[in-house]
Amino acid sequence: MMKKLMSVLACLMLSAALALSLFGCGGDRPEITGDEYEVNLNPDKNAEITLKVTSYESERELFEDLMAGFNKEYPNVKLEFDPLAGDLYNTMMGYYNGNNMPDIMINQSFDMLALDGSKILLNLDPYIKAEAASGAEDAFDESDYYDYFWKLGQRDFDGVQIMIPRTSDQVVVHVNKDVLKAAGVDINPETTKVRNGWTWEDFLEVCAQVRAYFDLNGVTRPIMDAYITWEANFNAIFQSFGVEYFTDGEVTVDSQATRDALDLIRDLRVKGYISKTTSSNGANFDGGQGAFMIHSRSIGLTVEELLKKDAFPGVSEEDLQEHYDVVSFPLIGDQPKIGAGVAGYSVASTTENRDYAWQFVKFMLSKEGQNIFADNGITAVPMRKDMADITDETNHWVRGYTQYNLSAYMYGREENYIAASEFMLERPSKSNDLRSSLATMVETYINFDGDEAAVAERLTEAIKTCKSDLEYWAYQS
Repeated sequence: MMKKLMSVLACLMLSAALALSLFGCGGDRPEITGDEYEVNLNPDKNAEITLKVTSYESERELFEDLMAGFNKEYPNVKLEFDPLAGDLYNTMMGYYNGNNMPDIMINQSFDMLALDGSKILLNLDPYIKAEAASGAEDAFDESDYYDYFWKLGQRDFDGVQIMIPRTSDQVVVHVNKDVLKAAGVDINPETTKVRNGWTWEDFLEVCAQVRAYFDLNGVTRPIMDAYITWEANFNAIFQSFGVEYFTDGEVTVDSQATRDALDLIRDLRVKGYISKTTSSNGANFDGGQGAFMIHSRSIGLTVEELLKKDAFPGVSEEDLQEHYDVVSFPLIGDQPKIGAGVAGYSVASTTENRDYAWQFVKFMLSKEGQNIFADNGITAVPMRKDMADITDETNHWVRGYTQYNLSAYMYGREENYIAASEFMLERPSKSNDLRSSLATMVETYINFDGDEAAVAERLTEAIKTCKSDLEYWAYQS
């Protein structure tokens, strides 16, 4: 019996040793830099180092171009590009446990908040403060960037900087002019309702006109691709109604405001403006068949899709503006909100090359760096305020697109119409679960068909389930 026990213990010890060698443990893990550390704003420009960057494979060429620009000042810094395979959070935690962390990583608000709890994202405030105090002509200055997007890279969206946003994404309405003209919608720039600042009532009036045209011609598909279970879209609608997910430590999603917002969304589906979320019968905006698409996708990427799918047969890129354009998201009620978000990059708190990593992300936000993003197809509005001029083609994000209504991507910023995702802050490490619970509530209700009593019951059930989920994710797990 003792021999068997010793044999089992030996196997367990061997298994543990193998696990440690594969995943790292304790002292084998890389050292984490805390919130206070010394910075060097003038590292040796001739140093021979390698910066490891983890991002999507689609960004490999982008980073090669960024490094080529960076090498003008730091000629001996090399790039090791590590393509991200799988979700960011689990990949980074696996890298940390395996002592294989990059110096710089792709990030976005949901993953950022979760990763911050693991302390593997470097607090960049010491660099930002040192830059401000340096008095250098090329010093980094936060005021050069859009505040409401810059904050989306901060701990709790109002704290230390743990991600550098690369561009600012804002939801707009992509418009198929051909469909609107065929439906008899006025698209004269001087008199049309389809313009920046149009109201939800204007939007519904145009939707009804297009739906009537579709019905008259036997077209059963919806009139728009709305991506309504995407947080940037449903959250903006909820906030326009004044929905509060959490108040003073209590889940307050069960409110009349929530019911009104959900009814507004379901009304779009019932009237045939959008499809059920479970349906494959979309509007096919990219194929030239839908009237609208509600999304933050840039003009550049959308033009590319429309041309690739031959949405407007025989139409060249030069003439596409006669058939396609964008306008701002329609304003709902007295406190309208427009969905927005950012993607960006974080520096790992484990890096031994943090001074060079900082210089690299700083270069990304320079005008040259932002133009490199645009040249690689990332033509969203740059983070820099001084690159907002949509008539200046030295700002590469507008190059070739000045004929379009690019101002739609910036509409409402001065009026503070940008919707924040504050619900994530109740439990940052569970932000993806909180988002999923809200999206499920939307989906459960808007897809349902039945008589008035059954619909009312489904609404109550959807909100009740969501409330229970939010209480669990935010407080009990």
